[in-house]
Amino acid sequence: MYFYDDSGDLKLLPASWTDVDQLDPFVAQSNGRAHFAPTALLALSRLVAGLHKGRGADQD
Repeated sequence: MYFYDDSGDLKLLPASWTDVDQLDPFVAQSNGRAHFAPTALLALSRLVAGLHKGRGADQD
C-alpha cells in the first residue's frame, strides 16, 4: 500500500499491516491459535536433526 506522508514523500506500507488486504485464510481458520508451542517445535527440530545426523551422510 502506497501513501504520501505529511511531507509529501511516497511511502510503502505492507498491505498485511492494514485492514485493506483480505485476511489470510490460515489466520482466519486458526483464529490466532497455534497447535504447537514454539519451544516444542524447536525441540522437535533438534531431535530430527540429531536423528538425521546419526544416520550418516551415505544414507541420504
